[in-house]
Amino acid sequence: GQVIVYCGTIARTQQMGKVLGAACYYRAVGTVEEKKKIVGELTSGQRQVFAATNALGLGVDAPRIRAVVHVGGVQQMRQYAQESGRAGRDGEKSEAIIMRGYQIRGRKKVFVRAEGGEVEEDMQLFVEGSGCMRAVLDWAMDGEERGMCKGDEVACQRCQ
Repeated sequence: GQVIVYCGTIARTQQMGKVLGAACYYRAVGTVEEKKKIVGELTSGQRQVFAATNALGLGVDAPRIRAVVHVGGVQQMRQYAQESGRAGRDGEKSEAIIMRGYQIRGRKKVFVRAEGGEVEEDMQLFVEGSGCMRAVLDWAMDGEERGMCKGDEVACQRCQ
C-alpha cells in the first residue's frame, strides 16, 4: 500500500522527499496542473510514497493508503484526525505513526514539542497519556466519553 509522511514544514517535506524518493506536496509546490498530477498519482496508486504538509488532506480520497506517518509531532487533534484518517479508507488494516525526537537534559529523556508553538492538551494526552488512544480521540472530536476501545474496533496500542 501507499504511505503519506506528513512533515509539518515545507523544508522538512522537501528533505523527506529527497531521502525517501517521494513525491512532495505542499501549498506552494508547482502549478495547479502539477498538483493535480501528484494527487492523481496518489488516488490511482501510481506512486507509493508521498511527503506532504497539511495541504494534502481535505477532499483527497485515496483508498490504498496503509500508513500515515507524522514526522516531528502534531499540535492539534483535528489536524491529526484529518491526516491520519487518510489511511485505511477501504477498510483494510492501516497504521498511523507519530515520530518525535527527544533530547537528553541532565539524566532525563525529554520529548521535543511539535514545531511552531503549543501542543493542544488533548493531543498531548493522546501521545503521552496512558489511557485508551481511541477514547481520547473520540472525546476531543465528538465529545463521546468512554474508557477503552470497543469490541468491534481494532484495539489501539494501549488497549492491546
